[in-house]
Amino acid sequence: MGKTFQIPATLEGITALKDGGLSIRFHTQEVDNKDKLTAMEFFQSFGWMLFSEQEQNEDTLILEEIRKDVGGKTPSQRLRSVLYILYQQSGRTDVTFEQYYLQKMEYFINLVKQNLKD
Repeated sequence: MGKTFQIPATLEGITALKDGGLSIRFHTQEVDNKDKLTAMEFFQSFGWMLFSEQEQNEDTLILEEIRKDVGGKTPSQRLRSVLYILYQQSGRTDVTFEQYYLQKMEYFINLVKQNLKD
């Protein structure tokens, strides 16, 4: 992940430009000298903007990239979907999908535990 900068701000204005772009104006809350210096390092730099109502952290941003790559699902959601298809294809009627899912997850957890150091 490249260099990033995050600061609390309010979106104050948007103007449509004739080339199809936007001019966007933000006002920050009071910032310390370190954040002012960091902001100035980005002055007139090209980059990508993310605006969210919640503070973002690196894990959140990485998860969003993963979701984009796989059609909006997290890895755990993908695993659950694949297990559901496997359950349907197995033709099992002795357990519900929830029971099957819990059994499979316990199996995977135990596989990982076997590789842990004591």
